[in-house]
Amino acid sequence: MFTFVVERIIKDMTAKQSQYDRKDRNSIFDYSKQLVNHSLRDFAPDADERCGKGGLGQLVEELFFEYEVNSNAEADFAVAGI
Repeated sequence: MFTFVVERIIKDMTAKQSQYDRKDRNSIFDYSKQLVNHSLRDFAPDADERCGKGGLGQLVEELFFEYEVNSNAEADFAVAGI
């Protein structure tokens, strides 16, 4: 069920927002400006809450940046140098 909800949210968000270039730090920064003065709930109203350390960050990665959560030590956007 959760997977279905996440997939639907991602489709809705993709339709509403422009994409960004994961290799370009300026593109990532400009894309992230959409979060200013908003809550993640504004972008993903049906998202399930996560408990634990990093739960909000994981939701932002998955639902806003469409970035697969992982346990790698490297930066999330290493190819962009950030």
